[in-house]
Amino acid sequence: MEDLGILYWLLARPTPEEVTPSYLMMASHATAWAGFTAVWIAPSLRNRYYLGLCVLLFVAGLSYSWYRAKSLTDPVTLGVGQILAVLRDLPKLNGSETSPSPEALPEG
Repeated sequence: MEDLGILYWLLARPTPEEVTPSYLMMASHATAWAGFTAVWIAPSLRNRYYLGLCVLLFVAGLSYSWYRAKSLTDPVTLGVGQILAVLRDLPKLNGSETSPSPEALPEG
């Protein structure tokens, strides 16, 4: 695997969609913090349903942040991402943007 390491690091780069975090998860985590701040400002919001929603959003955002940090530091996950990027760019490297039609394939 060490011999092929440079190959998939140079052939393709992940797209920005594959690298950037989910803005929905970041927004839900920020919403949880805003909810906790609102509870501190307005004590009438201290009921189990509102706090439950805030805790749910907080846990979801925290687990997503942990997953992102783990995937950005794990060499296996980075390697799989690079292999997927190479496979995505393989038709471009071969010179064809689309896959060949079944009629164009050689028989046999």
